[in-house]
Amino acid sequence: MPEDWREHRDSEIVTTQSPLLQQISSVAPEDIEVLGAIDDHRVIPVGEILRALTGRQEKLVHGDVFTGRPGTRIFRSESVIVKIHENVRLAPEKSRAWVESALANERRYGVHHPSKTWILLKAGNRSWIGNACPVLEPLHQVIVGHDTARLASVFRDYFQIYIRIAQGFDKSLDAGLSNFGLDTSGRVFYLDDDIYNWDEFAGLSSTLGVWVRQYEGVSRALFQSIGSNLRRALEQYYGSSHWASVIAEQLRDLFTGNEAQEARLGSIIGALRSQESSAGAPMTGQRPASSAIEAEKLFTPESGRVAILADIHANLPALEAVLEHLERMSIRAGIVLGDSVGYGPHPGECIERLRSSGLLAIKGNHDHAAAVGLAGPGFSPVSKWVIDWTVPRLSQEDRRWLGALPLSLRGPDWLAVHGAPQDKTYFNAYVYRMTFEDNLQNLEDRDIRFCLHGHTHLAGVYYRKGRFDHHTKAPVFALQGANRSLICPGSVGQPRGNRAGAEFAIFDPEEGCFEFFCIDYDMERTIADMTREGFPAQLAGRLRAGK
Repeated sequence: MPEDWREHRDSEIVTTQSPLLQQISSVAPEDIEVLGAIDDHRVIPVGEILRALTGRQEKLVHGDVFTGRPGTRIFRSESVIVKIHENVRLAPEKSRAWVESALANERRYGVHHPSKTWILLKAGNRSWIGNACPVLEPLHQVIVGHDTARLASVFRDYFQIYIRIAQGFDKSLDAGLSNFGLDTSGRVFYLDDDIYNWDEFAGLSSTLGVWVRQYEGVSRALFQSIGSNLRRALEQYYGSSHWASVIAEQLRDLFTGNEAQEARLGSIIGALRSQESSAGAPMTGQRPASSAIEAEKLFTPESGRVAILADIHANLPALEAVLEHLERMSIRAGIVLGDSVGYGPHPGECIERLRSSGLLAIKGNHDHAAAVGLAGPGFSPVSKWVIDWTVPRLSQEDRRWLGALPLSLRGPDWLAVHGAPQDKTYFNAYVYRMTFEDNLQNLEDRDIRFCLHGHTHLAGVYYRKGRFDHHTKAPVFALQGANRSLICPGSVGQPRGNRAGAEFAIFDPEEGCFEFFCIDYDMERTIADMTREGFPAQLAGRLRAGK
């Protein structure tokens, strides 16, 4: 639909004395102007539209066969549905321009029934925009009482439509099942007239939660099939499992009212993540770098002291120095907050060391770019150059490992992400002075005590104590007394806080404190390898300056 369609639709409130209904009571063929159809060879004739308008008016009731917004009138015959937007009041010429724009978009999107026909219903100097479509069976009616095999096929087509629009046009369909329908041959079409700006699948995730809570009689097998069909569509159109992981993370935060709902939600999440477990299998003789079971033990007396590393960025000498330091301190547990590769000349070597270290790891934006072989629009020319250099130097196993890393790890009262807790993609947004208050509030809303993050390359803590928010770069930070905390250990491989070295942090669960470190390493070895590989000179300069 045109971008400001909804502004016109909602700009006036319809009175109880409806001129539209008065007009329909005496409507004649000459009052109906056909403006076009998705497929102009399949226009619904005026006679069929007239029969629907003079047939039965349907009430819009949530959960019933027909749902919709106030101001939408639905009329039907046995074979045709006519929808009139009563709140959209435009002059006839402007109405025709609206429809021309709507038709152009709908033909481009290709999600509506090809016989969908736009009309103008006229009465003197008044006119109403509407459309006619063959009667389709709404999916929210289909899901109840049908076998799993048929429904699995329906949801496969549903997700194909939804994900194609998201990837191809950066648009979101209204994911509610009442907005989709089946024709007599079982094909799925979009019923709504509105298409929205893309929301990074937040609306789809919310809708999945509604299904989990609403459809009590639907088997867990179907919910597993829903997750599998969604994952396959995401991988088909985006070329990786990244968005499947994003949606799985969003689903973890949804409310469930009982164990059965939690089990259904778990079936979807498990299916979305099925590729992670196979793609991220450890190499022979090495421990996996991510395990939800192990993660739950972190930051407890059972784990002992915990190392927190971030943004290693393919700097092997820096990583080796940190791992040797941890070995001397007898620290075995730890977490890597993403971006193990990028910027540096040792991507494969760093992955190998991490995979044998037993440290847990999550995915950063550079890890994702190397895994899929493409640096996105947020990458600078220099960082893109390094990704392009990195990709052919990684084995397929290395790239599978990077791609299978989880986007976050969680414990009972903590969260670990690469970017920011309020970021739906988990590794693109930053925690810094313009965003820390919103991110602390996000922790408050989700009842998370502290969040570990990387991405900024700046060691320090933003925290909330009572009603006030603070920032500290002190070498030790005590959790006691802080309501919520955002903790960045700095960067192992490319610090930016005006200190050259390798930065990391250690948490002592007995003391409840984070201690921040910056140690020396053989920087010149890294710089020599950069120079030999033709890296942009500014990257070596950043290491020497620590910024």
